[in-house]
Amino acid sequence: MRIELDLCSQTTMARSPLPYVFGFSAVVAATMMALMAQPVLGGVQPYIIYILPVMAAASYGGLLPGLGATSASALAIVLVFLPHGALNPSTGLLLLLFLLDGLCISWLGKKMRAAIGTSQRVQKEIQDAHEGQRRILSSISDAFGALDSHWRLIYANRNLASLAGKAPEALVGEEVWTAVPAFCAEGPKQALGQALETRTAATFEMFVPQLNRWYETRVYPLESGLSLYIHDITARLETERALRESEERLRLAPEAAMVGTWTNDIQNGQLLWSSELRRLFGFSPQSFAGSEEAFLELIHCDDRNTVKEAFAHCKDDQTPFEIEVRYSHSTEDTRWMLIRGRGYVDEAGRPSQMVGIAIDVTVQKHNEEKLRHTQRLESLGVLAGGIAHDFNNLLLVIMGNADLASRLLAPHHPASAPLEEVGLACHKAANLTRQM
Repeated sequence: MRIELDLCSQTTMARSPLPYVFGFSAVVAATMMALMAQPVLGGVQPYIIYILPVMAAASYGGLLPGLGATSASALAIVLVFLPHGALNPSTGLLLLLFLLDGLCISWLGKKMRAAIGTSQRVQKEIQDAHEGQRRILSSISDAFGALDSHWRLIYANRNLASLAGKAPEALVGEEVWTAVPAFCAEGPKQALGQALETRTAATFEMFVPQLNRWYETRVYPLESGLSLYIHDITARLETERALRESEERLRLAPEAAMVGTWTNDIQNGQLLWSSELRRLFGFSPQSFAGSEEAFLELIHCDDRNTVKEAFAHCKDDQTPFEIEVRYSHSTEDTRWMLIRGRGYVDEAGRPSQMVGIAIDVTVQKHNEEKLRHTQRLESLGVLAGGIAHDFNNLLLVIMGNADLASRLLAPHHPASAPLEEVGLACHKAANLTRQM
């Protein structure tokens, strides 16, 4: 596009009358100078003086204005400085040489103008390239800078200037250690030194206390220095930290609830356990065979048929199931487990796998047993209280009748002593029932 514009400008210059007017004016000026110098030159034709307007016209307008000035100069020489009839072979040869000189000067003027135009075009392209590069480096979201071999910044975009808290122009020529003090830390400084020494790329992370942010710096070797790409990774690190915390909570949740997951790959005959389920059984990953038969061996013998029937129904019609069974821990303790699962089929409708969870409910079973025992004791207490109440009523009748009988007897009657013993026995029985 620029070449076409230059060609158009040259064509416009050649078609414009201004270069021809300039050349004609230069010829007129040269003629006046030659006339003024005539007393000095005498009868010598002023070819040298007329070379000047030819050179001026060729330099200003190129080939055609230069040839126009050459023709006008030759015409002026013939009409003004050659007497009538003085055109002879000698003067004709000189005039021919002048015309040839004018032609050469005009051709050189054209080439000179083309060289000047090319030089200006190349200079403009270089400036445009530098400006485009500057705009690109300034528009990227990362901070970017370039260092020489003496650790001085030779370029800094706006983001790097913002990181350093200075203007981009103020950073140029400043050492990177003073511009961004975070690079003085042991890790970043060692990585930069190694990259410059070995001419290899490097990547490191650094913390900028002034901004309370983390940055990832990628270093690439240049011909005589380094280039730095500095990316803010604070948000990424916070996301990764939150993800790790979430994963840790998710990992601890099944562990705290004593819940494990299992997958029974029916077609491949593999039973896969989660790490928490292996921990519930007390096994390491290598100590479990990973088959349905090996799992059934861990179930209490009285509960194996329950598990087999639940698995069989689930394989046949994918019916969800929930069963409580006893199992053997690696410590040879018998514990209780709640197993839930459901089945799935493949594209052909064939049973493919069963997926479920297993929860250790041993503590719950023990608590239920304690609760039942407490309830039995409470029932016995209620029953004992009722019996004691009824017994007290009987004792009151006996005690009342014994007391009445002893009062009806005469003093020192032989039956008084037995009645007194009956009263004492009733009082002891009443005390005993109150303790119940």
